[in-house]
Amino acid sequence: MNKFFLPTSIFLILLIAGCQTECPTIECKNISQPYAEQEPYEYTFQYGVLDDSTEGIFLGEDTLNWGTQQTTTIKNFDDKSGEFKVIHHYRTLKNEGTKEKKIIIKTGETKDFITTFDTALGEDVEVKTEIIPPTETRYKEIIKYKTIEICNIN
Repeated sequence: MNKFFLPTSIFLILLIAGCQTECPTIECKNISQPYAEQEPYEYTFQYGVLDDSTEGIFLGEDTLNWGTQQTTTIKNFDDKSGEFKVIHHYRTLKNEGTKEKKIIIKTGETKDFITTFDTALGEDVEVKTEIIPPTETRYKEIIKYKTIEICNIN
């Protein structure tokens, strides 16, 4: 309603006052006008796995209980600190289990995620490592277009 008010008002004033030589005409056209909008997206922190090793160890200082130790070394390459989660999935012929660790790693810092699992000496052990890096919602600017009407009085 607002976009028609000014051209219509001018036209009516000129019509009432009378056209001396030539009556004006109103020309309108639709144009595409750009505008910016913020669109969210899920960002995953950048990291690297420097080591992922398995070794057999004694599980206590005063005991002969044997086990398996999994060490995963992660470096945070992102420009922000964040909480990383590592899950070690252990499996033997007789037993299965998972162990997890959560550690906050600062920018450029390297941390070891170490877990142990009770196994028999000489027992075959399979360990799979799952890494869950931190995520956050970030925003990017998207250019969109809307159609508007422009009118000129000639």
